[in-house]
Amino acid sequence: MQTMSPFEVFYDGACPLCTREIRMLMRRDRAGRIVFTDIAAPGFDAAALGTDLGQTGAGIDRTGTASSGYAPNGGLVVLRSAPRRLTMDVGPLGYLSIAAHGHADALAVTLSQGPDELVVDPGTGSYYGNPPWRNAFRGTRAHATVCVDGMDQSEIGGRFYWSRHAATTVRSVDLARGIVDAGHDGYRRLDDPVSHRRWLIAAPGDPTVVVVDLLDGRSAHDVAVSWPLHPRLEAIRADDGHLVSRDGRPVLQLCYAATAPVQIEQHRGDAEAQLGWWSDRLEARAPGWLLTARVRAGLPLAMLSVLRTADAETIALPEIVRDGEILAASWSECGFRRGLKIDVTGSGAVVDIPFLSPVRLVSES
Repeated sequence: MQTMSPFEVFYDGACPLCTREIRMLMRRDRAGRIVFTDIAAPGFDAAALGTDLGQTGAGIDRTGTASSGYAPNGGLVVLRSAPRRLTMDVGPLGYLSIAAHGHADALAVTLSQGPDELVVDPGTGSYYGNPPWRNAFRGTRAHATVCVDGMDQSEIGGRFYWSRHAATTVRSVDLARGIVDAGHDGYRRLDDPVSHRRWLIAAPGDPTVVVVDLLDGRSAHDVAVSWPLHPRLEAIRADDGHLVSRDGRPVLQLCYAATAPVQIEQHRGDAEAQLGWWSDRLEARAPGWLLTARVRAGLPLAMLSVLRTADAETIALPEIVRDGEILAASWSECGFRRGLKIDVTGSGAVVDIPFLSPVRLVSES
């Protein structure tokens, strides 16, 4: 008589995030009590389960037209436009009052292109073995969001306890247009209260992704926008930002601008500052680039990040200005000027500016 495994897990092997979590679970299943079934494997037969692959799991679309989604209770937005997948964390810090396993990563973004992870969540790092890792990996600075004055959005009260929680407000999620508008109040606790609001703009079919951050306050602050990369990626400084490559091939360009001068930084495997690390299992970490655009200026402050995955050397001259309640962002793309405008008084009020006249990127003497 055949002994059945008590538990079978079905997962999408074409999804890097799913695969990463499953590998961690495989390592912990030392007794071999779990059967792991990859629904993306060539031999997978959904009919044997009495279903078809298109019905296996809400939100899974194996037809080539992957869909976007918003889980308001979990607090996650997924914007898909094959082969690109973006996520934005718009949920609470963690479960119940202690938020034990929470990370201070409100409004953090991840970016994948096909099976390749580009902008990543840095992972967990450690629970007990390395206390400095524990705080660094769950801290704001390690995530793809905004850190103010080097402080976490929420306050750590213990190894598995947060004494003060940042609260996220979702203003608008427009899956059809690829726009997310959300903010949090984590830095309202500062002597000069600061509000952070973020717009993620990723129109379907457009390889250019725009992130606009607005910091409101009354005094000067240190503001850092971070972009943690997968450890297989290399990054170099480029005009107005960074150029990211995999195996010598450009895969991502990041350009930055702000309403005040921007300083560009990068860290990788910095053991003293605990910056530039990635972890796919507990008590282990690997060096990975942490790219940063930093501004030290009085608030209010607007910051622009432009990310492009296709033809990843075609963005130049990013700019953002504020005129009253309007934020106007623009950049050069493939030799043409394009941009968008945001009405900060509305929710998700983003107007795209079509391609304008060509621009001269190299001056003639």
